[in-house]
Amino acid sequence: MARAGMALRRLAGVPTTAPAPGAFGTIARPRLYERLDNALTMHVACVVAPAGYGKTTLVRQYVERARRPSAAVAVPTGGGLFPFAGAVAQGLREIVPHAADDFGGAAESARRAPHPEAVLADWFAHLLAGQAPLLVIDDVDHLRDGSGAAFLCELIERATDARFLILSRSTPPLPLTRWLAYGEIDFPIDLAELRFRDEEVRAYVHGSGLVLPAQTLERVVQLAGGWPMAAALAARAAARTGGDLRQIEGATREILFDFFADEIFASLRPEVRRFVVDTSIFEVLDIPLLEVHVRYAQARAILEQLLHDGIFVFRESNDVYRYQSLFRAFARHELQRRPAAERREAYLAAAETLVAGERDAEALMLLTEAGERARLQHLAGERFREIFRAGRADALLGALDALDEPNDPEVLALRALVLVRTERASEVPELARRVEANREKGIARLQARLALATYLSHEMRYAEAMEVVRTETAASLLPRAIAFDFYALAVDALTELGESGEAQRYLQQMSPLATPAQRYRVAYANLVLSFSRSDLSLVERFAEELLAEAEAERDLQTAARARIGLARIAMQRGESAETQRLSREAADAFRRAGDAHSETFALMPLVHAASEAGQFEHMREGIARLEALGALGIGRWAYDVCVPPAQAIERAAQGDLSSAFETLNARPTLPARNYTTLRLAEIAFYAAGAARREEAEARVAECLERLREATPSSVEVSQRMVLALVYLAHANLVLGRLERAHSLLEQLGRAKGALERKAHLLFDVAWATYLQASGHGAGEERRAVALERMAQAGFQGLAAVFQHLGVLPVEAAEESAGGVLGSLTKTELALLVMAAEGLASKQIAERLGRSPQTVDKHLSNALRKLNCRSRAEAVALARRHGFLD
Repeated sequence: MARAGMALRRLAGVPTTAPAPGAFGTIARPRLYERLDNALTMHVACVVAPAGYGKTTLVRQYVERARRPSAAVAVPTGGGLFPFAGAVAQGLREIVPHAADDFGGAAESARRAPHPEAVLADWFAHLLAGQAPLLVIDDVDHLRDGSGAAFLCELIERATDARFLILSRSTPPLPLTRWLAYGEIDFPIDLAELRFRDEEVRAYVHGSGLVLPAQTLERVVQLAGGWPMAAALAARAAARTGGDLRQIEGATREILFDFFADEIFASLRPEVRRFVVDTSIFEVLDIPLLEVHVRYAQARAILEQLLHDGIFVFRESNDVYRYQSLFRAFARHELQRRPAAERREAYLAAAETLVAGERDAEALMLLTEAGERARLQHLAGERFREIFRAGRADALLGALDALDEPNDPEVLALRALVLVRTERASEVPELARRVEANREKGIARLQARLALATYLSHEMRYAEAMEVVRTETAASLLPRAIAFDFYALAVDALTELGESGEAQRYLQQMSPLATPAQRYRVAYANLVLSFSRSDLSLVERFAEELLAEAEAERDLQTAARARIGLARIAMQRGESAETQRLSREAADAFRRAGDAHSETFALMPLVHAASEAGQFEHMREGIARLEALGALGIGRWAYDVCVPPAQAIERAAQGDLSSAFETLNARPTLPARNYTTLRLAEIAFYAAGAARREEAEARVAECLERLREATPSSVEVSQRMVLALVYLAHANLVLGRLERAHSLLEQLGRAKGALERKAHLLFDVAWATYLQASGHGAGEERRAVALERMAQAGFQGLAAVFQHLGVLPVEAAEESAGGVLGSLTKTELALLVMAAEGLASKQIAERLGRSPQTVDKHLSNALRKLNCRSRAEAVALARRHGFLD
């Protein structure tokens, strides 16, 4: 075989042949010396490892420290009987001085015998009788004929007083199984233990007298890859090149590649060489995967033979092998030297194998490297969903960069579908516009519209997203995969809009279209829709089952979505620690998958729960991640929804209610109506606490109007409305509007059993506060107990906020209400008296001889002055202050 040609120039002063690992420096390896000591209590110890792993150096160091009679023998190349036996005689000179001189006669006698190996072994055994030397037999892999191996076997079995240490690059041709069965042999050191650890490479360099810059030293460590010979070469190159990293790497690889070409590849059969070069494309050699392609049908047999022969192959498990890193780099270099047609054939075979094994991301990267644009575009378009689910957005982005076609609608649409899930989602509207500008009417247009609808949904512009979905799904014929994605998107968006009926219809349409790989997406759509029901225990069980199945199938994104569902359930139950754990796990999974928008969804419960629990460090961690995504144009809506309330809690918990109010009031309107309603209630609450009475009254009125118009469409929307009522009740208590607060609390009290945990605790605090403000004797004590219960339930942050809230004393509240009643006109007060009698507007009008419209106008003015929502509330207030007596 031809030597590996290298483009790098040779460096002056750098060796051009591979040195022995110990030729440039050595390090002590006491743990391995101890292993050898223990092993040599037996008759034979054997160390098997490829070339350059320091077997000989290790044993030389061991013998020097052991101080025991020893002889070292290297099997000559070819390993014939008489050359080998002569080498043994020469090696024994220190132990048996006359052995080399007498060997000639013994060899002549052996040549005339029918079994010369037995005669020579018996002669050597006689020489060693009564002694207990250590015989080191190196390069046993050189024994190519049966006579040399038979001689070594006979010698070991007859020289019973000696100890033998066998060193070989491959499994030696000896009866190892029989010796193992009789307990006569040990394999004390495997390849993993011979490898240099990183700290051993550093020690080796220092022991060689080299002083290298830190960066250069770390590059030497990387180049070595645990291989002692590579460490020796890299250290030499570093010493001669003055720390130039490129020259160090080039020189090291050049020498090693020549070594592989001359010493390893030259000895392999042509079909084995081709197999090694072909499979160097794979980082890991997975036998079941390789054997699906006819090109690698003999994979197991070839790899086992390479392993047996010590050819830089490591077995990681029964079915998984790996080439030594530098050997693989050499084989890949050989692949690049092949003719273009052969190289293309190898790449396509590898890509087909990876696709058959559903390792699409690796196949994409391989096709990108091979420059196979047509196949690359086809695979990316067909399998981008599966690649995303496997968490390999990086492979898709690499493929898109390789498909840089600025005017191809299919490439533009595929780019939009991929980017919408990443930090480059802001490019999607422009990509969709460019596809439309091409007047594309086929699949590319539908894909671009799907990407646009997904982008709008990620931005919480659900109504706009549904306009796109409804327009496209109105078509009678849609490709199955695209129709499925549109329907799945519709379920998510409609659930957020509170239109569960239409969401259910889309779910029924998507279910029959699901492929086996998409069944988890249907399950997740069911999970999303199930939040419109009230039985959280059923939703929880559904989410747990989905999580278990997705993890078993290694569907990372579905598993992360199931965790978000469980986090939402935990948050509704007030389980702060569980909410944070599940949210963080989901966010981390989405980050690994490159799904930036889903990461923002996962971070929201984390920020929310951490702030309410008073764990502000965790809260700030989540906010920092949202800010980083927001800087890329992702999830700004998520930041606006969850960050201001969380920051307001932190500031209010420290007693700064005015800053809390300003934080929230800077962003009073949100994309979703129910979020805005809750935000207004929170603003009113903090405004009242900060003594910003006018702003508080205005926000209370606006929020009450929204609540009157709202129709709860799901459990989560209902919970937000309930929280809004609780915050309004607190705001009115702080403002001294006891009647209005009482009315709101009565409304909540009728549904107290259905309140989520947090709302229940807030209600208890509000009711105790009402009792305290009303002058009830046990009010203050009950409020303290309610706040303590809230803190013990994991809402320390919220409890601290309410600790800082002042409540208008009952006397001042009564005085304020009395003053307002005194400002009513005689007509307004008279009409209020008749309303207290239970008369309707028409009846009052008949009694006074006025129109019902006039009566309504005066009563409306009275309600406005009293800041009451209803006639009943105004009548109760007037009666309590004696105006109706």
